Amino acid sequence: MDGKDFYKDIRTKVFTLDYHNELDYGMKSYHFHDYFELSLFLSGGGVIVLEDQLFKIHPGDIFLLNNLDLHKIKLSGKEVVERYIFHFWPSYIQDLSTGQTDLLECYLERRSDFSPQYHPGEEVFNEILTLTRKIENCFKHPDGYGQEIYKKLYLTEILLMVNSFARHSKPLLPSVEDKKYARIKPIMKYVYANLQKDLNLDFLSKEFAVSKYHLEHLFKESTG
Repeated sequence: MDGKDFYKDIRTKVFTLDYHNELDYGMKSYHFHDYFELSLFLSGGGVIVLEDQLFKIHPGDIFLLNNLDLHKIKLSGKEVVERYIFHFWPSYIQDLSTGQTDLLECYLERRSDFSPQYHPGEEVFNEILTLTRKIENCFKHPDGYGQEIYKKLYLTEILLMVNSFARHSKPLLPSVEDKKYARIKPIMKYVYANLQKDLNLDFLSKEFAVSKYHLEHLFKESTG
């Protein structure tokens, strides 16, 4: 496959699978979304920026991002980067979980040394990649017998493996700090902690003793 391929569960609209094979790609702005994300990098090059931290992308890396992770990606432009990206809604994964096994644990129960980046090793990565390609085949042949169930089984197995190595392996450390985002990090942390409030620019400017216009400039400079 070349370029981009997009697979979506049309009937349930609960998870998608993207395949990207790109030389140069970059997001100018930080963003977050309603769903959770799991990315498998078959090749390296470029960085993922999570808030004020930059993580260099290596072949065999897996990145886990939840719906509150403000992030962006920038590929190097020097070599083609091949990756698969899962997007899924938390409610769908909760239905696959049990009282003893929470498949969202790796996204929600974060350790003090949290990092979104893991390098599970060649054997585990290849097992996850094989399951990913099986899901891809289910999307390509949606009318095949049992395909809806197979997709759930394969995705459940992937998340079991991901949670297992997230529990027992050490995440990779960020390589650089994004200085632009660091300027608004305290404000963003406050926003995340007070999502139930009406947090407009007037309120935030008073709370942080900074003019509304300067605050607006900081947000535009940092997040686009």
